[in-house]
Amino acid sequence: QMETIPETLAYTLDRDFRYTSFNTRHKYSMLRMWHSEIKIGDCLLDHITDDGIREIIKKDLEQTLKGEYTSQTSKFGDNDQTAIFWQYYYAPVLDEKKNIIGISCYVNNITALKQSQNKNLFLSFHDPLTQLYNRIHVEGAFAKAEREEIAPYSIIVIDIQGMHQVNENYGTKTGDNLLIKVGEVLQKAVKDSGDVARWGSDEFLILLPGTE
Repeated sequence: QMETIPETLAYTLDRDFRYTSFNTRHKYSMLRMWHSEIKIGDCLLDHITDDGIREIIKKDLEQTLKGEYTSQTSKFGDNDQTAIFWQYYYAPVLDEKKNIIGISCYVNNITALKQSQNKNLFLSFHDPLTQLYNRIHVEGAFAKAEREEIAPYSIIVIDIQGMHQVNENYGTKTGDNLLIKVGEVLQKAVKDSGDVARWGSDEFLILLPGTE
């Protein structure tokens, strides 16, 4: 039955966290992630070599044995662009008398969903052309500065003259490249002193908290 669940890793454990069943996807996942060949009767925790991850999983398993239904999201890899995200669902296994005799676990790969969420979050606060911060981020930065009474606080306003003529004479692609280049130059000039944002079509803002 476990093999019929598409795109899902599934396994069951007894009260000592030893495998009583698992599907092929989980078996290959353990081999790929931990370089470990699992078999029925093995303790799941013995195959996890990362101390931090092992402790997190152990805590969730112990909570499940108390009758709780738990869920956990785990990230494998430091780079958000290449990291793999897993969603774990733990549930207690009961016998005929409602005694907890083990744990069932279903794991889904949610990497595509996380990447989509991260992309949407990035686009919410960044200009899609220049990749600089956008007006929404700037308004949030202003609100934070007022709330936390950040002072001094300097703002540089930059307006590119002649963008209309550039677009008319050389095309919008050239105009776009000009905006991108200006953004790169401003970021290089500001470095870690503040934030650069695209405020309008040909307007940029530099936010410099703590700067006279």
